[in-house]
Amino acid sequence: MWPYLLYFGASMFGTAQSQLPLNLTALTGRNSISVLECWQLTSPLTKKYGVDVFRMGDTESVSYYLVPPRYDAGRHPGPAKQYVWDGDTARADDSEIVTLPNATDEAIVHGGRYGLIYIDDTADVSVWGHRTTYPGYDDTILLMIPVRDSINPPHTVLYDGPCKVEELAGIGEWTP
Repeated sequence: MWPYLLYFGASMFGTAQSQLPLNLTALTGRNSISVLECWQLTSPLTKKYGVDVFRMGDTESVSYYLVPPRYDAGRHPGPAKQYVWDGDTARADDSEIVTLPNATDEAIVHGGRYGLIYIDDTADVSVWGHRTTYPGYDDTILLMIPVRDSINPPHTVLYDGPCKVEELAGIGEWTP
């Protein structure tokens, strides 16, 4: 699994600069309701084979999903505590939209280097879960990467709500 995550990190984040944090939008639960938070993972940036590497913790049973165009996954709690990476980079309209049934917040996941989110609103912490739609006209490729033993990665909550796009992955400018 380690070589895969090394490749995944290097290809997903492009050229990163040393000591930049890994920020991502997390869906979590508070008072049995799903909420969005901007997390900064606290694992240190390291170098391996000349590329910057963020350790994502122990993972298991990675799955590759091919989501059809204009798909509505409906309202559901997260199936597992997991990273989800939307690999689409072709067009800005092929986004993934995550909404909450008890709030007006939404997270728009643009895919590619900006496509990493963390799902923590499992049924044990959120009664209602979240709704995910894929409004694009092309298939969406997802990697679902559950964390081992449901242990969330070490992180700091930066603020409530989704991360601003310029803060995602701690790198670069927004380039749809």
